[in-house]
Amino acid sequence: HPRGTTVEVRDLFGAVPARRKFLRAESTEASHVAEALTLLALGRPDVGFFLSSGGRSLIQAPPVDGLFARVHQVFGATYADDLVPIEGGQAWATVRGFARPASSSAARPSQRLFVNGRAVRDRAIARAVTEAYRATGVRDPRPEVVLFVDVPLHMVDVNVHPAKTEVRFAEPRTVWSAVDQAVRQALGAGARHAAPRVALSGDLGPRPGGVSLAADAEWPTEPMVGEPELAPAGAQPPALLETAPPTVLGQHRNTYVVVTDGEDLILVDQHTAHERVRFEAIVDGLDRHAVESQSLLVPLVVTLPPRLRPGLDAHQATLRDLGFDAEPFGGEAVRVAAVPAVLGGRDPGTALETLLADLIDRESADWAVSSARDRMAATLACHSAARAGQPLALDAMRAIVTGLWSARQPASCPHGRPTRVRVPRDDVSRWFRRTGWARD
Repeated sequence: HPRGTTVEVRDLFGAVPARRKFLRAESTEASHVAEALTLLALGRPDVGFFLSSGGRSLIQAPPVDGLFARVHQVFGATYADDLVPIEGGQAWATVRGFARPASSSAARPSQRLFVNGRAVRDRAIARAVTEAYRATGVRDPRPEVVLFVDVPLHMVDVNVHPAKTEVRFAEPRTVWSAVDQAVRQALGAGARHAAPRVALSGDLGPRPGGVSLAADAEWPTEPMVGEPELAPAGAQPPALLETAPPTVLGQHRNTYVVVTDGEDLILVDQHTAHERVRFEAIVDGLDRHAVESQSLLVPLVVTLPPRLRPGLDAHQATLRDLGFDAEPFGGEAVRVAAVPAVLGGRDPGTALETLLADLIDRESADWAVSSARDRMAATLACHSAARAGQPLALDAMRAIVTGLWSARQPASCPHGRPTRVRVPRDDVSRWFRRTGWARD
């Protein structure tokens, strides 16, 4: 007998024929067995696994060195090539594995979760993964991950379920945070490698005008408060969406910033991109309790609709953290003494009303962020960002693009809309019948 273990099953229900009626079709049962063996194979790449059924080989996975090689064996090259690595952790919990970007996800979620090398079903971990996908801008996430969570043995109880498929953590919040952050960072890093490509029609006729050179763009009528400063000479560049630093070429129809990375053209939606930059800056400020607030010389009294008053009372602390100093002033009136600095010269009363209305009216599926605090931050970022149709100066466009290229989740705004799209260089060359042209 060769080295290893051979499991052969015959007459499984010979003594208990009543159990046979619970079986499904042979192919269905075979798929369940294949999935069980797949989980074992993923958990132990150093051990070989082989499965055959009905004279047909289902799994051929000899021992390999590392998880990625095992994933390649089991799921194939097409699946493995789309994966982004997950590496992270928090406190005593470490997280590793692989995830498929949301754009590659299948129609159904597929989360293979492991705790200390054992396959488990854990709703909290699965929900943390789903929320991490949602943070990338996917409104209806269907995650595909192979995720390993390693914790000290005394921090997990594995005797919750007879089959050891469920666990209970001593500090579940720590595990949730570790998984959420690790998966978010992995998906964010994957999004930086490439913007989605645009598929344009074959009509290459002349287009209406509307492209302005950056040098001719007007300065915005309102200050671009809170923009990231351009990196000084000699400074280490931030993590970028692509390998080459982008160059701002101009503005199209006062709505899209035209950028090149030296190879392709990239169209950046100035509103959604600026909203993403503002949102992450606001959230970082909230985490540090350092959101800038601007006191009004004369407090403003605004009237809120009755349906918004409960929201004002319920989220008073979060509003204060965001930079609002707003309190009831009798009846339906609200006294506003300070506003977030990012609003610049925009109407603080309208901003406050929009913020509370969005929180109440928008369904949870319409957001790419989950908590009420982040939703309020998203609305504030949206209301204060550069608007479509607004002329921008060269420095303002550069600041938005630089901020987007260093964002943690650059692919979309907090409401789930895309921030940029790529026009491949090869397509441009083909339009001009320069398919054989090569740049020196």
